[in-house]
Amino acid sequence: MYFPLQTAQQWTNQDLRDMAVDKEGGKVSRQEFNSYRENIFNRDVLRLLPDAKEGELSEIDARSPEDYYKLLRKCTDRATKMYEVYMQYPEKNGTAENYFAFVFGRVKGQYKVIGYYAKWPVKG
Repeated sequence: MYFPLQTAQQWTNQDLRDMAVDKEGGKVSRQEFNSYRENIFNRDVLRLLPDAKEGELSEIDARSPEDYYKLLRKCTDRATKMYEVYMQYPEKNGTAENYFAFVFGRVKGQYKVIGYYAKWPVKG
């Protein structure tokens, strides 16, 4: 894990034009992590992530214009690849979809989780 870990809900460039996005509010420090661990590694994540398939893993284009990925890329080693595991699944009542994603990047030579987002925010 890389800290501070970005856990804000993923935003788009359109979101930045349409509303205020709190990019700093979702950051979890190393000291805070244990307080939010169960929000990140919740029951669904622990159940689904070990069975993630190749189709749920994607490389993030190094030229992605999206501010969310540009911000995460700032903490990674220069010219390295970033990856995302995105998993979507039905909620228990079956009437809505839920999702979560982990973003990985190489930091000081090792791949680490640099971002996490889900349908519901981790903080707040």
